[in-house]
Formats: sequence, C-alpha cells, structure tokens
Amino acid sequence: MKIAPDNTLFVMIDIQERFRPAIDAIDTVARNAGILNRVAERLEMPLLVTEQYPEGLGRTCDEIFVPAAATRFEKKRFSIFEPPIHDWLVRQERDWLVLYGIETHVCVLQSALEAIQRGWRVQVVADAVGSRTTANRDRALDRLAHAGVVVSTTEMALFELLDNADHPAFRALSKLIK
Repeated sequence: MKIAPDNTLFVMIDIQERFRPAIDAIDTVARNAGILNRVAERLEMPLLVTEQYPEGLGRTCDEIFVPAAATRFEKKRFSIFEPPIHDWLVRQERDWLVLYGIETHVCVLQSALEAIQRGWRVQVVADAVGSRTTANRDRALDRLAHAGVVVSTTEMALFELLDNADHPAFRALSKLIK
C-alpha cells in the first residue's frame, strides 16, 4: 500500500489560468502542485501534466514549477483516459498514480475512478486539489476514499516516497514544505 519512486507516477490535472479566479484556495493548490512536481523531478519519477482544452481555458498556471522532463498532454474528456494518455501511462509500468489538480469533483474524480477500474492504485493529494466550492471538493474526496482511493497530503506523499531521513534527497525535499 506504499508509494515509492520506482512504482509511482505523478499526474497534475488541468491547473490552468482560466480556472484561477473560480477555484477555492487556488494559491495553496498551486503551491503544493509545484512542490509535488519538484519531488517528481528530484526523485526522477514520471510526471504527466494535462491541460483541458487549452485553446479555450489557457495553459498551466505560470507560477507552478513544471520540470522540463514532464510529459504534457491536451485533453477534452474530463478523465485523463484518452487513448494517447492511457497508452503513455501503460508504458510507464507503474502501479500507483498520484493525482492532484482541478477540479476535484470533475476531472480528478473521474480520472481516479477510471484509473481504479483499469487496475491502478490511486492516491489523491487533498491539499493539492481544488474545486469551485469547498463542498464539491470535500464530497469528491469522501467519494474517492469510499471507492478505495488513498487520500493523502503533500507532506504525506513526500515523506512516504523518501521512506527515511537517510534518503539522499531528504534535506532538499524537506525544505520545500517549511
């Protein structure tokens, strides 16, 4: 039940400029997404970044760090499971997907539920997801937990991946959350 750098990939879902004014606590979501992206880079883990219809909704928010090695896909479905994205995920040969982004009750929820159906284990990072309202976010997280998704936080995911304070990246990554 543990995520590890060699069995996990990160998926940042649709944190785009057009959504910014509408999402509750967007600054926290963006900050934590940037931290998770730095973790993926430092631990050399695959990172998928999706953008929902970017021609109309804009690109990923500028202040979010996205490593050069990240793989980006545009999508039109709410779920991330469109053929080219699904094919890329399968090629990564990872058991766990760690999801974060917006909106919790739409794209994150549908992606997580479909991932479980397709055989992945899923963790959703609660302090790195957002919706227009707290009620939508909270109900989505409840539904996900009842469906078997692990609901965690940025710090929980970070320290689970490091496993112990002797990890070579411990000092650098623990500074990100202080």
